[in-house]
Amino acid sequence: MKKALLILAAAAMCGSAFAQGTFVFQNRSITKASGSGTYNVPIFLPDGVSKPTGFTARLFLTGDLATPLATVGFRNNGDANDFFFNPLNTPVTLSTAPGHEAGSTVSFTIVVSDGTYNATSPTFGAATAFGEWSFTSKQLGGTPPGGGLPITPPGPTGWGSETGSGFALTPVPEPTTIALGAIGIGALALIRRRK
Repeated sequence: MKKALLILAAAAMCGSAFAQGTFVFQNRSITKASGSGTYNVPIFLPDGVSKPTGFTARLFLTGDLATPLATVGFRNNGDANDFFFNPLNTPVTLSTAPGHEAGSTVSFTIVVSDGTYNATSPTFGAATAFGEWSFTSKQLGGTPPGGGLPITPPGPTGWGSETGSGFALTPVPEPTTIALGAIGIGALALIRRRK
């Protein structure tokens, strides 16, 4: 009896792992919403022209910016270094996201920055620029839990303009700038109280 229960438990674990959804985390060759053709979402520095160096892209479930599902760097080969580096478009398996099996749709958030990322604040240590975008995926890839034909892992369709114009990152204010702003707001509050 114990052997039978162990075998059933092992089979259930294998089945649940097998049913986990998959997603391709990239910002080039993204399928258009119509399903015909692809587009790119290049990322630029705040000037809208320069390409990132030393930046990292992180993929999160929207609402949970504490645990990245994937972390990738940018390419470093001149013309293409405004794109994430994902060798052979390797799909991300959402094993850390229970209940997100093949065939389901998920709301993702992509965060790009050049510093360390503290999700509890959220703040960017020593960062000069960042970007944060949310979107809902197409059906996650993999074999559906009840069986059936495997689904091809989707990319972030619906993220960015299909014209390929991409995104410019937002500058991170220096701590001194933030401190001066806080002092100014405090001074305004004191002046209003005195009146």
